[in-house]
Amino acid sequence: MFGHWDGVFFLEIAEHGYHWDKFYAFFPGYPLLLRIVADSVLAPLSSILAYRSTLVVAGFLVSHASFVVAAVMLYKLGCIVIKDATHAYYAALLFCVNPASIFCSAFYTESLFCALTFGGLVCLASERERGILFTVLGGVLFVGAASTRSNGITYCLYLAHSGLFRVHGMLRTGSTAQWGLVAVQVVLCFAMIAPYLFHLRSAYLSFCVPLDESSPVWCSGSVPNIYSHCQKAYWGLGLWKYYQLKQLPNFVLAGPVLGLSVKASWLYGAADPVRFFSGGLKTSDPTRTGGGFTGPAVGVYIYHWIAVLVLAAPVIHIQVLTRLLVATPPLYWYAAQLVMHKGWGRYMVLGFFLGYFVLGALLFPNFLPWT
Repeated sequence: MFGHWDGVFFLEIAEHGYHWDKFYAFFPGYPLLLRIVADSVLAPLSSILAYRSTLVVAGFLVSHASFVVAAVMLYKLGCIVIKDATHAYYAALLFCVNPASIFCSAFYTESLFCALTFGGLVCLASERERGILFTVLGGVLFVGAASTRSNGITYCLYLAHSGLFRVHGMLRTGSTAQWGLVAVQVVLCFAMIAPYLFHLRSAYLSFCVPLDESSPVWCSGSVPNIYSHCQKAYWGLGLWKYYQLKQLPNFVLAGPVLGLSVKASWLYGAADPVRFFSGGLKTSDPTRTGGGFTGPAVGVYIYHWIAVLVLAAPVIHIQVLTRLLVATPPLYWYAAQLVMHKGWGRYMVLGFFLGYFVLGALLFPNFLPWT
């Protein structure tokens, strides 16, 4: 059951590499890690299992170990950002039964991506107390995330936001003490783009060199991009292409996570509109420095949440938003806030999380479509 749907592609890439152009819709981080684990930790199994079976075991271990790491990192991040261990604990529990949980157990990138991004965010949030090395470590983990999924590049927003605050502070005080750290953050952002560019270059060298009449049509594009080609040709992705009446059931399926996204963003923005629209550089209440979901430190997480929605919703299959947003910490912080308080919100959130948890466990293993 764990190798269904896209899991088949990851196993095939791990075993045989990118021998078909369709495979380039998937980034190499996860299958490469499967191969490393199969060839090292699980090498003794080669005498009793076929290599494909060893990769299956590796996938099971990587996905489940990553899921545990992700849950722990989300808890640590919550303790730092919202400054409430109980709130962070509830958020981590909700992550463990998140609506896309079945993909965290399968041979998909969700668990590994969450572990890398949550770990990177913990490092960035800890930088003030632990120094620049934690910024670098966070950036390295983000590079790993960008090697796993294309949307890993969006985590550059966290480095950019931090750099903006540093530049603003230096311009205001006349200090130059932190320009070195800003330079490091710029380098890390470029490093996060590198896996995407290397992925495209690898495909170009494999399919377009030498360039002749038999080369695939995408090779002749002004910017040859096999990733974009695969998404359009094999998955039918494109601007507003999914916005059709026949896809209404899938919009309904994405409704709960879209509703939570809009409500949470509105709640945060309404708490301090000046702070929200200034990117946190200004505030209508300078005395407010506490934690909680509407605390100042949560702002950049909300901006990233909104950015992912704005970039993805017009292009992707809309129901995929449920698992695309699985690596969004404020989704769990807001859901946990609703669960911790009496009212209809508690039951709506629990119904959404547990309902999708059960439905996914039933539909996905039986080859029925799910988010």
